[in-house]
Parts: sequence; structure tokens; C-alpha cells
Amino acid sequence: MNELLEDVDVSDIRKNQQQVDANGNKVGNNRPDLQWTDGQGQRHYWEIDSNKNSSNKHGETIKNNDPNGIIHLEILE
Repeated sequence: MNELLEDVDVSDIRKNQQQVDANGNKVGNNRPDLQWTDGQGQRHYWEIDSNKNSSNKHGETIKNNDPNGIIHLEILE
């Protein structure tokens, strides 16, 4: 996360907050672990889970709420 904070092109970093699209509009009640907008206006979502099934489900929910978002899924082992 420190890299995001140091990147001057990154904006609207949100941690465990309701999902918003690149325009800042609330698009879902789910709370991705981390979300941000890059310098080109692209919204990114980073979801960390402990198993693959939960990760896939969260990824699908995020994509359904913001089809243009880029989703980063990480599974802790």
C-alpha cells in the first residue's frame, strides 16, 4: 500500500470501504480490501482472501458492480 500512497498519479485510495467506480459513484455494498484510481482514471480493486472459492466469489461481485474495473485477487496461504 505504501507504493500507492507514494504514487502521485494514484487517487481515491479506499480501504475496506463500499465499492465505487472510477467516477466515485457508489456501485455496491461490498467492501473490497483496497481500491484506487490510477493516473489514467482506471479503477482498481484488490481483494485478499484465505481460499480460492471466496476469492472468486468476491472477484465476481466486484466485476458485476464495476465491469470496467481491474481486479487483483490474492490468496493468503
